[in-house]
Amino acid sequence: MSETKAKTVKTPRVKSAEGKAVYEVGYLVMPSVSPELLPKEVDAIRSIVTKTGGDIISEGAPEMKRLAYTMIKAVGAARPRFDSAYFGWVKFETERGAVAEIKKALDASEKLIRFLLIETVRENTLYGPKILKDKEEGEKSDASKTAPSSEEDIDKAVEKLIA
Repeated sequence: MSETKAKTVKTPRVKSAEGKAVYEVGYLVMPSVSPELLPKEVDAIRSIVTKTGGDIISEGAPEMKRLAYTMIKAVGAARPRFDSAYFGWVKFETERGAVAEIKKALDASEKLIRFLLIETVRENTLYGPKILKDKEEGEKSDASKTAPSSEEDIDKAVEKLIA
């Protein structure tokens, strides 16, 4: 009888130099925070990252968004409901061991409704409407210069794009 061994497949981790990794935290700040005090809350999130030795790579300024569903956050004895919040994000690089400390500090923040902390890549993976529009305009100007003229050229161009 032949024995079969189960193979373990390791998923590749996002790695960078010196045991560091790149992370991103997306957060929702309570809508009750006034627009004048919002930068203070963002600075608090940034300082949590930098105090643990993290280096901020990029960030998105918080914008008021309507939430897909009502969220509840216990604040003391009260349990207010939120239908909208300020959504923002920060991408940073830090030691893998510091992530637990960052998560603990974010959990303690009373102004955050919720946050999501993930490991990611350093490259920009954001393709919003403005970026896509700029990219399409650039492609249009390039395409007008080197547009394929025959059916064979079009097939070659399509194959090149697919590959």
